[in-house]
Amino acid sequence: MTKRTLVDWLEISTSLAVLIGLVLVIMEIRVNTNAVNRQATVDRSVALTEPFFYSEVLRSADEKVRAVDGTADNVVALVYPATHCVTYSESESV
Repeated sequence: MTKRTLVDWLEISTSLAVLIGLVLVIMEIRVNTNAVNRQATVDRSVALTEPFFYSEVLRSADEKVRAVDGTADNVVALVYPATHCVTYSESESV
């Protein structure tokens, strides 16, 4: 093999390595962009639903209902203001 042939093969192989590296970078950027978009969607949905799930009225009503009905997660409680000692706004929120 002559020196010129070796230089040509090295140039071709480094060009291919650069192209493969660019393809990998493009794929990584695409994956990261999709992950950022999914996280933004989750953050947006959490921001929309968080006031309903973490309101003080709902929390206090949940504590009062669980005090009467127990703490089982699979039990669906019917909230009666007289039975559970909750206010009208708490019974409406549950």
